[in-house]
Amino acid sequence: MKGQLNSMAFRIMTDTRKPELPGNTTSLHRHMAIETDCAFQTKDLVKIARVITKYVHFLDPAIVAAIAEDNRENSRDWRLRLSALGVDPRLYLWEDSACCFPGVRRCLDAEKGVWRRGRRVFRDALAVDYDEYPRWVWSALIPERAAEFEGQRYAIFHPLNHKVINAQVEASLEENRYLDGRGLYGLFTSAANIAYAPAALIALMNTEHWLRTLFVERQAELYAPVSTMLPPRVRVRRSPGEWNLKAFDWAPCEGVADSACVRAFLEARRVKLDALLAHNP
Repeated sequence: MKGQLNSMAFRIMTDTRKPELPGNTTSLHRHMAIETDCAFQTKDLVKIARVITKYVHFLDPAIVAAIAEDNRENSRDWRLRLSALGVDPRLYLWEDSACCFPGVRRCLDAEKGVWRRGRRVFRDALAVDYDEYPRWVWSALIPERAAEFEGQRYAIFHPLNHKVINAQVEASLEENRYLDGRGLYGLFTSAANIAYAPAALIALMNTEHWLRTLFVERQAELYAPVSTMLPPRVRVRRSPGEWNLKAFDWAPCEGVADSACVRAFLEARRVKLDALLAHNP
């Protein structure tokens, strides 16, 4: 929807013409279709949310804790190296951040043209990306999910916007006084802000404010004991009573913190990040 808060109508219907999705999303895709012709009433959106929450997966909090701890151990070195390259580390590595690739952010709308023409040097970034890094995070930590991204039936969902502050971000935040609102770039590859969901649902979750905020509050509840999702002086706007987290059934979190995949992931991301830090001018 090109960044605008367009409302979408979502109606539950039977559509046997749709291709079946793998895994437990088959029944969901049979009974849901998305249209863009009218806005939702809150009561209808809540009913839809009660279905969607069963299909949106977050990483296990223990995995996020392991990444935040690894960041604490490497923070001083990474901060110095980012600063030396002209990248403000505060945009990525606030205290207890679970950012997986400090220095990597989403390509902003104003940068798309020059990025497609081959430009690779951007302000406050070692690299800009369109979701390859977040997909790599999920695929490396949960290898069985990698093939599902390839088929484009599943996609990465960032509940909290990670780009420059715009109307959509302001609508989600009660307060934002961190670095004068320059952007929450560390959220782009943060393990505390990367969910996995059927691609057919992403547009709806992105554009319906209270639905999106529901998932922001869900990940805040999951990760508050192990990581700091947001930097200082940034607070998420609370949802009204009908959006109480306990009123919804949630998909199980994925992954195991002490698995070989997590250990391999931490080592592989160090190698990738070292390469980014070494190859920037």
